[in-house]
Amino acid sequence: MVTPFSAPESVGGVQVHVAGLMRAFRDRGHDVALATRTTDEAVAEGEGVEREWEGFDVHAMAYRFGDCDRFERIWSSPMWEAWFGDLLGRVRPDLVHFHHLTCLSTGLPEVARSRGAATVMTLHDYWMGCPRGQRLRADLDPCEAPSPQRCAPCLAQMWPFFPREVGQGEAEVMRWLEAAGRVLRGMDALVTPSAHMASSFTGIGVGAERFHVVPVGIDPAPFKGLLHRSGPRIRIGVMGSVIPSKGIHVLLDAARQLDPVRTEIRIHGEATPWHQDQDYGDRLRAQVEPDGPLVRFLGRFPEDGAADVLAGLDVLVVPSIWPEAFGMTIREAWLAGVPVVASRTGALAEGIEDGVDGLLFTPGDADDLARCLQRLTDDARLRYRLARAPKQVAAPDETADALESVYAAAAAHTPR
Repeated sequence: MVTPFSAPESVGGVQVHVAGLMRAFRDRGHDVALATRTTDEAVAEGEGVEREWEGFDVHAMAYRFGDCDRFERIWSSPMWEAWFGDLLGRVRPDLVHFHHLTCLSTGLPEVARSRGAATVMTLHDYWMGCPRGQRLRADLDPCEAPSPQRCAPCLAQMWPFFPREVGQGEAEVMRWLEAAGRVLRGMDALVTPSAHMASSFTGIGVGAERFHVVPVGIDPAPFKGLLHRSGPRIRIGVMGSVIPSKGIHVLLDAARQLDPVRTEIRIHGEATPWHQDQDYGDRLRAQVEPDGPLVRFLGRFPEDGAADVLAGLDVLVVPSIWPEAFGMTIREAWLAGVPVVASRTGALAEGIEDGVDGLLFTPGDADDLARCLQRLTDDARLRYRLARAPKQVAAPDETADALESVYAAAAAHTPR
């Protein structure tokens, strides 16, 4: 397994998913190891470290973009490729499953193939085509698809070494898009967690038919028999990374229209830097009005803490303004019996049937979100009906079964 962000050093949906897959495949008798990045300041740039986590071998290289002197180094790093080639020469895997290449190098799959390993990649976001990862500009304007004319000024805001000369920035974007397309077309197998994502890469020459749609499996055990704690107010919450793309500011705008006596907003998650944006959490706190609903910033919760968070909510809101690739939190809420309100975008809209098993609102529209929340605040029977509606949530074994089939096909595709 290859990912730049991994537990326990960082926490997020992809990290939880990768950790779960590693456990599932070990239980099935496979040998599983992890290649990842560390930002530990005690480790010199480019130096590899070996450690153990839950009995797995973890191979990490310290990387803080020390060789990044031009835009190409954002996606192509000889340092990473040399380290990875040495690692694979020692470990000799049959298959390498890439879960992300950001902060690594798009050359790693070719290194794996040169060592005789089959290659699989899961697209958890849009980074293969959008170096911001979420098709969302710094001004929070969403993009339908990458283009040199639209991407160049956006990327110039992110990196001081991105060329500003007329035409050169567009040429750099074209080189990146062509490289991303080559990487994806060269994979032995491609995986996405949703049909929406499978149709999102045609702009760089990768058709939806190339992808295996494999939903992220979620263990239902922590949610069974969950006891919901009651409170004097309707508790409306979000859970996950507190970054601008998650749209929590939209929820706080909507909350101004709700009765402060009857409602409470709970924000579960850690505010972290988002590209150049370092103070989103501070801006959210400044957005809270004294005479509005109570807003509680409850911080980071543990990897296995989703059930406990949801036990304290009456409504989960997923107000994302980027087209989410899957929507793990809405499925956790389904398992917990908590009604969901989500943006009508990306895989969120794919997963929810509006008015049947959840409510959808226009992304970024605080008035529309407030309307949905008012309905749920006023109508306990609606909350009950949405929470109890039948829903499909893949179990971890189902995901592992599907991926084992993908792995077998990828290995058969790779000459040895």
